[in-house]
Amino acid sequence: MSEQSAPGLRRLYQGERGGRRVVPLPAHLAGFVLLAVAAVSSFTLVMGHIGALSIPGCGQNSPCADAAASAWGRVPLIGWPTSFLGCAYFAGALVAWALSRGGLSSWLMAIVRLGALMSLLFTAVIVFDDYSCGYCLASHAGNFGFWILAERYRRPASPGLRPAAALVLGFVVVSAVLAVTKWREMAVVERRGEQARSESVARIIAAADEASNPGAVPVASAPDPEPPSALQPEDGHQTPAGSGGFRGRYLHGPDPAPIRIVMFTDYQCIDCNRIEDDARRILAARQDVSLSIKHFPMATGCNKHVERSMHPNACWAARAAEAAGLLAGNDGFWKMHWWLFDHDGAFTNEELSLALQELGFDRAEFVSAMTGPETLARVEADVEEALSVGIHYTPMIFVNGVELKGFNIRGALERTVAEVARENPPARTHTADRPVAAVQKYIDDWREGAARGLQADTRPHVLGQADARVEIVLWGDLVEPGTARADSSIRALVAGRNDVRYNFRHFPVNQACNPVAPRTLFANACLAAKAAEAAHLLGGPEAYWRMHAWLAQRRDRVDEGALRAAARAQGLAPDELLAAMERPEVAAAIEEDCRAGQQTGLASIPHIFVDRRFVPRWEREGENMVGRMVDVAAREAAGP
Repeated sequence: MSEQSAPGLRRLYQGERGGRRVVPLPAHLAGFVLLAVAAVSSFTLVMGHIGALSIPGCGQNSPCADAAASAWGRVPLIGWPTSFLGCAYFAGALVAWALSRGGLSSWLMAIVRLGALMSLLFTAVIVFDDYSCGYCLASHAGNFGFWILAERYRRPASPGLRPAAALVLGFVVVSAVLAVTKWREMAVVERRGEQARSESVARIIAAADEASNPGAVPVASAPDPEPPSALQPEDGHQTPAGSGGFRGRYLHGPDPAPIRIVMFTDYQCIDCNRIEDDARRILAARQDVSLSIKHFPMATGCNKHVERSMHPNACWAARAAEAAGLLAGNDGFWKMHWWLFDHDGAFTNEELSLALQELGFDRAEFVSAMTGPETLARVEADVEEALSVGIHYTPMIFVNGVELKGFNIRGALERTVAEVARENPPARTHTADRPVAAVQKYIDDWREGAARGLQADTRPHVLGQADARVEIVLWGDLVEPGTARADSSIRALVAGRNDVRYNFRHFPVNQACNPVAPRTLFANACLAAKAAEAAHLLGGPEAYWRMHAWLAQRRDRVDEGALRAAARAQGLAPDELLAAMERPEVAAAIEEDCRAGQQTGLASIPHIFVDRRFVPRWEREGENMVGRMVDVAAREAAGP
């Protein structure tokens, strides 16, 4: 390097160029890094939103999914996803920053400050509404860091608009690309949803045809029946007991009715609210439709089957509706029901007091009923009934006792009602409706899934006959309780038959060895995965499965000392096992499994495939449903 060039580089590093101040190179690079963190995080959310990428930790009912489905997940009026907005902004900001070595103009700083203000708002929402989305927080953290850096290098004057114009242009171009991508994704979702809806309509019509016997039409039931007793499985269907049949405690519309809609709902569920709007239009326009409601609040206060309260006021909202029914019967329930959905299921004491006054309830009497044991018992009874028919999310909608799938597409419920009505079904009471039992629904949901091409496993660990008709593939973490339960029952299943083989693939929830894990949940997850792979290197498949079983049984006590004892018990040299755990082929095998799992859309573990069809839910009241699915797959493979 010549002496003439050295001072020029020194001036550039110190912030001078051509006699004017510039952003120093380290600060400029830091700005790129911060914006890249924000852009990559928001782009990851975009990919998850359009279904191009499964984001670990952001599956259904996760904080990420809840945030995306909330009012904060979309731009008001236009419905544009806020993740798309953030991605486009950060892309434009990257271009503008590249052109801003002379510092940021007042125009550009105004945009950057507005972006920082939006990040502050969304961070507050994430904290106070418990949307613990790591990708969201990372994007806002990067944006905050960039704003602080930009304040240090703002320009007092605005000699030109080029960087600001570049930001706007970049924002527009990226938004246009995302719009096209979103349109294509929506077309695919619409097509799949319409197929599911059409299949549901065919089942609704077929069920009506099978039961079509005018002499057997049940008589009308009492207007306010007692809650139906527990439904019992029979031939894959629930058999409604009692006079009420499969219906809620309160009914809107005629009884009997040709078209009977039953909905399990949550007053704070966005999809439920949208479907309720559709139902109101149907009830206002038609005289042949009845609607009844059952509750499934996503809150721990009345639903012991959910892990956390995704909708904090959902239990009180459901109990408020039931209190209105207790005090004022059918009319009282529906008045409160509509009011709750009009207010998204959320209310303060003051708002509830005003509503009670408007709806004609005595506040003290209402609060006493709402907080009393009867309303809680009724909601809990609905929750248990929802589980008996295999609820997976809300709303769960039944038409004449048949689940309506594909309800999320535009006008699905209204078109379904119109198509069923064209077949002139006879008017019946709800005693005629027999929804499919949960066990059968689990199997049906798996069976209706499309076979997928799973990424090849170059280091497979297969238990059972290599040429078995049916294959089970499970991605999991041996120290995670659900994986341990599923794995244990599947190994027992394979040991008892010769027509199934089992391939276990690693997905330790620990970022130290899993490059696609969103966070670390189990400190000893990597030790377990490495120990199993190392045992295979030292002793082959038999050594692998012995170590695999030992790890699954002692998942809470996996440490170096325990692994040494396990190695000795299994005839392996402890030092050799620990050394093999650090070999590059062990790390490569684990990473290969993790990335393959990510490609299949892994959002939670255990992540199971039977006969290359994804198993949406594998466990029902302690029973591993995989065995039943294997029976079905084996019969299909055997042919007629």
